[in-house]
Amino acid sequence: WNSVFMTAVRLLFAQAREGMIPAVFAHVNAKTGAPGKGVIAVAIFNFVGVFLGKGLIEPLVNVMSVCIALTFVLICAATLVMRRRDPGHSGFKAYGGYPLGILAMVAAAGMVIFAPMQPAPTNAAAAFKWGLLVIWVFIGTALYIFRNRRIVPVERMIGSEVT
Repeated sequence: WNSVFMTAVRLLFAQAREGMIPAVFAHVNAKTGAPGKGVIAVAIFNFVGVFLGKGLIEPLVNVMSVCIALTFVLICAATLVMRRRDPGHSGFKAYGGYPLGILAMVAAAGMVIFAPMQPAPTNAAAAFKWGLLVIWVFIGTALYIFRNRRIVPVERMIGSEVT
């Protein structure tokens, strides 16, 4: 649960810094260096979530697992594309190269496919889980469209000129 808390705070910070959500979450505390507003927002959601019980938290964790695995699939794909476009990039080296990257992407895709199939204790819990996933996708897509987000140029992603 602590790792989810810290991940959520850093995710809010990164998304605010990129202009995907309100900039209030991009500010860091001068004394601690932590994104204070993000910590407070996530803490409030966690506090409320504890009192809503296992019936709500379990489907939320299941949906979050799907989202995290899907994010990992996209990160693996982006990494493979970036390495193909700029093989001399001075980033980190991973043993195994492309085959390991493809294996990681396939394994994460398997998690995306099989995580929603985890049996729910009741039909209502299963419907809630699927409904939550659909609502989450809808909200993300709507925010993306309404913010009129532009695609980040490849030059900015890999830090070099692409010809």
